[in-house]
Amino acid sequence: MADALGLKLQRDPEIMAKIEERFAKRGMKMSANNAKQADVLSSAAALPNSLGTAPGQWIGGKYDGQERLLMLLPGPPYELKAIFEAECLPRTARPGSRPAHRHAHVQMAMMPESQVDARGRADLQNIHRC
Repeated sequence: MADALGLKLQRDPEIMAKIEERFAKRGMKMSANNAKQADVLSSAAALPNSLGTAPGQWIGGKYDGQERLLMLLPGPPYELKAIFEAECLPRTARPGSRPAHRHAHVQMAMMPESQVDARGRADLQNIHRC
């Protein structure tokens, strides 16, 4: 997503500490790949994930003269739903208005996360062109 939007990623030390703590509590060794979950887009607000390691991300701003909103949420459905309901819905609620929604959904299954990451990059490039 960073490449598609032309943004930089920044490693969030608070998120990194929480990920490390989560692995340590389970007596598990954290791989270097997990550290990438602490990378947040430079203009995004990190959304806490109490059920997993990867946070959500929230980006708002103007594009082509209109307010735009981008929510990046982790893949596991129970994590996605919890973050969406706790963090995203309250941010989008505007009394008396009904915002228009446009979204892209990329679904991948039956492959390791490293392959999803590589494949997702290609799919996001196509979505960005839409």
